[in-house]
Amino acid sequence: MSNDSLIFLLRRFKTKGKDANAAFGEFMALVGPKLYAASFRILRSNVLTDDAMQNTAIVIWKRIETLKEEAVVFTWCYRIATNEALKIKAIENKRKTQNLDEQVLEFYDNTSQLYTQSAEEMMELLMKAVQTLPEKQALVFQLRYFDEEKYSDIARLTNTSEGSLKASYHLAVQKINQFLRSQLNL
Repeated sequence: MSNDSLIFLLRRFKTKGKDANAAFGEFMALVGPKLYAASFRILRSNVLTDDAMQNTAIVIWKRIETLKEEAVVFTWCYRIATNEALKIKAIENKRKTQNLDEQVLEFYDNTSQLYTQSAEEMMELLMKAVQTLPEKQALVFQLRYFDEEKYSDIARLTNTSEGSLKASYHLAVQKINQFLRSQLNL
């Protein structure tokens, strides 16, 4: 998926002719799987991820007219998907918190921190760490670590040199390690 092919589909969409719906469908077929994966990593639920993707498609549809052709289209879409997933996660967390019994909260507050973390807890901590990163570092980390993209592919997507991306990734890893150590009291 190149930025040029996404821009081509954007041009077709912006004509607003009969072809606009088909162009948007093709556009979402290209970017959708990676956006779904990014959202799923945050939400870890197919149902919630489906909701996030529906919201993402709506936001992209509404704002696509404002996107400049020289922009890195996938990065723009990725940010929208991440934001929509984070909104749903916040709503879900608030709902879960409101359903907790006060006695459960008192018990949790009085227990010492466990030294071993489950895979789910570690993933949640990792996602919290990623959210503390600057936008570009977070994007580079997610594309490289989770999506296992090559630096050359990320460079094309973000219009950045590979050397700069490697530096961003290295800094992101350092910040994530520091965050995880502070959260786990290591």
